[in-house]
Amino acid sequence: MKPILSKIPVSSVIALIATVFFCGFLLMSIVSYPPGFSPLKNWMSDLGNPGLNPAGYAYFNWADGVTGLLLIGFYLGLSRWLHLGIVNKTLLAAAMACGIFSGIALAGVGYFNESFDPEHFIVSVLFFLSSTLAILLATLALRGNPGFSRATAWAGYLTAAVGVVFAIQRPTIESITILEWISVFLMLLWAALISIDLYRSSAKRNMGPAVKGR
Repeated sequence: MKPILSKIPVSSVIALIATVFFCGFLLMSIVSYPPGFSPLKNWMSDLGNPGLNPAGYAYFNWADGVTGLLLIGFYLGLSRWLHLGIVNKTLLAAAMACGIFSGIALAGVGYFNESFDPEHFIVSVLFFLSSTLAILLATLALRGNPGFSRATAWAGYLTAAVGVVFAIQRPTIESITILEWISVFLMLLWAALISIDLYRSSAKRNMGPAVKGR
C-alpha cells in the first residue's frame, strides 16, 4: 500500500527534511574546513566559526538556523498525542514546550556563532539542556503507548543519558568533544524514529475505516 502524502503527519515530514538538511549542510561545512578537523578534537560549533572555517562557516550556521526553526514545527506536531491521560498529557505538553525552546536556542546557535562570546556559549548550553529534557519528557510521556516503539523509547533514554553526561563533563573536561557529536546525532536518530512511529500510527488509523467497510 503506497503512502498517501496528504495523510503523512507533519512532524514526520519535518523530521525528514530537518535531518537531510542538517546533515547535508554539516557535511558541506566539514568538507570546507581546513585540513585537520576531527570530532575527536573539534567542537561541532568550530565549523561555524568564520575565523576557523572561512570557506564553510555559513553552511553550518544555516544548518543550525533552519533546523532550529524546523524543530519548532516538529514539536508542535507531537500535539496529535495529547489525547493521553492527564499525567502523560502534562509530560508531553512540557516536552513540547522544552522542544520549542530548544528549536529557538538552536537557531540562536546559528545566529551567534563562536565569534560571539558569551552569547554563543549561552545559547549552546540552553539548546542541549532543553533538547535533552524535551526528549526525556516525551519518552516518559509516551512510554506504554501502542504507537510508541521500544526502539524509540530506548533511543530517547540513551539520548538523555548522553546529554546529561555531556552537560556534566563539559565545564571540567573540554577535550571530550566527541560527546557533543554523539549527543547531536542521537537527537536526530530519536527524531527520525518518533517520526516513523507517528507515520505508522497515522497509517493504522487511516486504514481502519477502509478495513471495516470491506
